[in-house]
Amino acid sequence: MKQRSQTRMWLHHLFLQHLLFLRHQFDSRFAFILLQV
Repeated sequence: MKQRSQTRMWLHHLFLQHLLFLRHQFDSRFAFILLQV
């Protein structure tokens, strides 16, 4: 049972990292577009 909760924590961590990565990519692209104007 403990193993399952650890796996869930790990998946949640990966999910958060993915969201942060996507947000960073989006922010970079958005800043680039703003600079082009």
